[in-house]
Amino acid sequence: MSKKYWIKKILKYFGIVAGSFVAVLLVMVIFLGIYVGIKGDINESEETDFVGTITFIASFVVVALTAFLITYIVETRRQKKFDVFLNEIAKGNFDAEFKVNKRRAQPEEVVAINKLVKELKNNQMLKSDFIYGYSHEMKTPLASIKGYVDLLLEDKDLSEEEKEQYLNIIKNETVRLSDLSNETMLISKLNDAEYVMEKQPFYIDSTIEECVLLMDKQLKKVEGKVEFNLKHISYNGSKSLLKEVFINLISNSIKYRSERNLIINIDIEEDDNNLIIYFKDNGKGIAEENLKYIFNKFYQVDKTKHTKGIGLGLSIVHRIVEIHEGEIEVFSKLDEGTTFKIYLPKSGLE
Repeated sequence: MSKKYWIKKILKYFGIVAGSFVAVLLVMVIFLGIYVGIKGDINESEETDFVGTITFIASFVVVALTAFLITYIVETRRQKKFDVFLNEIAKGNFDAEFKVNKRRAQPEEVVAINKLVKELKNNQMLKSDFIYGYSHEMKTPLASIKGYVDLLLEDKDLSEEEKEQYLNIIKNETVRLSDLSNETMLISKLNDAEYVMEKQPFYIDSTIEECVLLMDKQLKKVEGKVEFNLKHISYNGSKSLLKEVFINLISNSIKYRSERNLIINIDIEEDDNNLIIYFKDNGKGIAEENLKYIFNKFYQVDKTKHTKGIGLGLSIVHRIVEIHEGEIEVFSKLDEGTTFKIYLPKSGLE
């Protein structure tokens, strides 16, 4: 608001206080006139008492009105400031922050509102990153499919071998798009604030063995080997979601294998509070500067054609472990391998 605006406001409120004071005086003078008219005359003591009463009442009215107007001005300014704040939020400006007084502790309502705005900002950023990542990831396979379809349609002199090669590329890119769609839907569902996990008791060791069996074809293709050190433990959680975790970690070990024969060690241990599941491989490993990003959506450590992925797998793994109220850690060294440690709270043990 401009300085001129507030000067007008102050003069207006000063006029209200002054007018109220004059009105009280007039009422008391009229009352005194009526009293004198009825009684005929008043002595000096009565006059002094009457003037004192007038002064007290007038002073009380002025103080009360002044306090009310000061409170009204402060609250009006605060409300206008809050309205501006809400308008900024409505425009999508989630950098806005509502502060009452820097020298005082912020009321709980203000803290809650500012916290909500920060969450909205984070959600907006996640949404933007998600849309950008999704559209970016779709471009490559779509461009590849279009390019090879054009070749098949336009070049009539292609050999059968070339046609088969191009069709296989189209098939692989179609599978990649399908995987992208499925994983995007899954991570979207898991990030839904209203998502409720369906729990059921199941044996973790048996589930891990099922996952290894499902990946057997891919393991044999790369001559990979899985070594177990499992405990027969019943756990109350989502079997289907944890299968996603186990399959994803095995798949990553296959995808990022080194020139050595692939060996994956899967162990189960316990501490005082947690069940700990280890997935350790002897693959390429991950550079230290990349470790802090690997659970981010669409992040890919290695973007070479041999290991090309979508970049959603580990963010799904992280979210599933989080839903089970657990934690996941990763340790890795280049050319030595990677270890994932999954902590599941013992409160889920059957």
